[in-house]
Amino acid sequence: MTGLVRAGDVLVVVAAGFVATWLRFGAGEPELPDLLRLVHFSGALAAALGFAFLVDYEFEPLRDPGRSLGRLLAAWSVAIAAVLVLLYALKSGEEVSRLWIGYWWGAAGVGLIALRVGVGLAIGAAQRGGALRRAVLVIDGARCEEKPRLADRLIDEVGDEIRIVGAMPFPNAVGDRRAGHPLERYPELAAFLRGHQVDEVVVGTDGASPEEVEALVRWLRAFPVAVSLVDRAIAGRVPVVALGRLGTVSLLRVVEQPLDGWKRVVKALEDRILGTIFLLLAAPVMLVIALAIKLTSPGPVLYRQLRHGFNQQPIEVLKFRTMYVDRCDPPDAAVVRQATRDDPRVTPVGRFLRRTSLDELPQLFNVVRGEMSLVGPRPHALAHNDAYAALIDDYLARHRVKPGITGWAQVNGCRGETATLEEMERRIRYDLEYVERWSPGKDLFILFATLGSVLRKTKAY
Repeated sequence: MTGLVRAGDVLVVVAAGFVATWLRFGAGEPELPDLLRLVHFSGALAAALGFAFLVDYEFEPLRDPGRSLGRLLAAWSVAIAAVLVLLYALKSGEEVSRLWIGYWWGAAGVGLIALRVGVGLAIGAAQRGGALRRAVLVIDGARCEEKPRLADRLIDEVGDEIRIVGAMPFPNAVGDRRAGHPLERYPELAAFLRGHQVDEVVVGTDGASPEEVEALVRWLRAFPVAVSLVDRAIAGRVPVVALGRLGTVSLLRVVEQPLDGWKRVVKALEDRILGTIFLLLAAPVMLVIALAIKLTSPGPVLYRQLRHGFNQQPIEVLKFRTMYVDRCDPPDAAVVRQATRDDPRVTPVGRFLRRTSLDELPQLFNVVRGEMSLVGPRPHALAHNDAYAALIDDYLARHRVKPGITGWAQVNGCRGETATLEEMERRIRYDLEYVERWSPGKDLFILFATLGSVLRKTKAY
């Protein structure tokens, strides 16, 4: 929303220049002087810079236009003044119509006001209808059974800006951090985060020790949510990445939500558009592979296996079958053996498919369906996920984004069998680096680098 409004303000200024041209010169003017075109471009550029440095594009000022209109119009007036100063310095003021500049200033001012009022009304209407509100889970440090006081305060002060999806007392940890599956440490909170759409967790720390808060924040890194603390005294134990405010409640952001804002939109478009293109291009190859599998060994063409996807939700991942049906582990087995060198379970066709990663091509259907991404941490079998989650810190943080057909770990040599815990830890470090530092350029680099990693000799048996 804020990005669209930024672009809209600049477009209003550009469009107002054309309106001023029509008002001053009329539609019959055959050609405008080059100097006027240069002034138009320079003024729009100055306005864009002024808006970026002087105007607050946070969500709350957009919801209440009165809080930002003054700075917006002042920034536009400064941009016009800068253009006039430039014309004076170049001694070209007489060559540009002052009336045109006046029309431009007035038309843009009216347009900016209209846009901001329209945006404010649209946001208000959308929020009253339940949309455009950040879904917040409140955890209150005061350990009481009744509804936590912090949630009541946020509801009273913030109103339609957020949507309280849940409120609970500060949870008591179950067992030791190193014992059992990590999600079992706060079972009720884990069930809530996996079963509800939550954008941010606001943690009140009254009554909780610094060690308890630190442990909870570390645990919450496994979920695709932002985490904010209310108590400044506690925040010294964990890095603060941003400052925020809800009403009169000051917040310290300690965990950012991955792929927030425009990143989420770009990533979704990348997956759907490129995924569809790759699927169409790969269709003939997939047909040939399906025939080869069917003609060389009995059994289905596709192998379907449940794996953990985004937010640890199980998804059915598709692959070409590469093993003999009577020799491989069933998809829901409690123990899933990784393929090894010269594994007797792998068919001759399957050996080629696994070495070239062509067995992963059906996952393009998972991408188009929105269950996976082209690039992301590779999904592991449920049994492997549960085992490694108990052994490696922050292992589950790889599920803060959708799993991918290829990933940053794979192009850095972490492809195929992971025979030791150290090898899996190395893979996880690359996965977490990808989650924290995602960019469209990095995705394109990984897609191109994947071809090179497939051609190299690896442990993909």
